[in-house]
Amino acid sequence: MAGYVSEDAKHPGLWVIEDADGHLMGRHPDRENGAAFLALWFGAEEQNWT
Repeated sequence: MAGYVSEDAKHPGLWVIEDADGHLMGRHPDRENGAAFLALWFGAEEQNWT
């Protein structure tokens, strides 16, 4: 699992983006774009760049 996208209780209209370990990755006003960012980040982490 790449992480979680959930509604921000303190900032209405924003979505909280967290990695699978619960670390805050950021906030975004659009849920789908936030999820896309998380998926891309997860895919980049899985690559062997060497």
